[in-house]
Amino acid sequence: MEAVGIPPLEDHNAWADFWYYQIGVNVIPAHTRQKKTFVEWKPWQIESIPEELHGQWKRENRFADGLAIILGKVWRGEHIGEYLIFVDLDNQKAIEEFCAYFSANNGQNAALIQIAEKFIVEQHLDDTSKAHVFYYSEVMFPKKSSDVNIIASGKDDDDLPAIEIKGLGTHGI
Repeated sequence: MEAVGIPPLEDHNAWADFWYYQIGVNVIPAHTRQKKTFVEWKPWQIESIPEELHGQWKRENRFADGLAIILGKVWRGEHIGEYLIFVDLDNQKAIEEFCAYFSANNGQNAALIQIAEKFIVEQHLDDTSKAHVFYYSEVMFPKKSSDVNIIASGKDDDDLPAIEIKGLGTHGI
């Protein structure tokens, strides 16, 4: 993915515009800390959110508590018709496996910072053992549920990579 202008963290409407216009996917108001949405999002899994509605949500400050993106179909911009794929890396082993798979260093693992040169990578500074990775694909990826429950059932967190993949709006937000 090409580098694009990144809005200031506190500008929620600019972030809504970033995902809506620059990335091209549907974005809805949400309370991200509570993992709760404020609008019915099922229709927007399979059709584009009208620009008028997106603008209304911004005018009403509906993105003040955060936003959720609806993965999958790209509705606007240069990647229209492609899919935005989401990979949730829920432990350090998952990050290591992902970096090894996408490594271009002839068998040497790439660092996550190198992966971020081609993909959107999101990580919380207070927990770098997890990461979110977004990238465009011309083909839809099937849903892969998280391995967190398998790991929680008795395996050591370092033994198995905990990875979840979403490739369509119907796979969740």
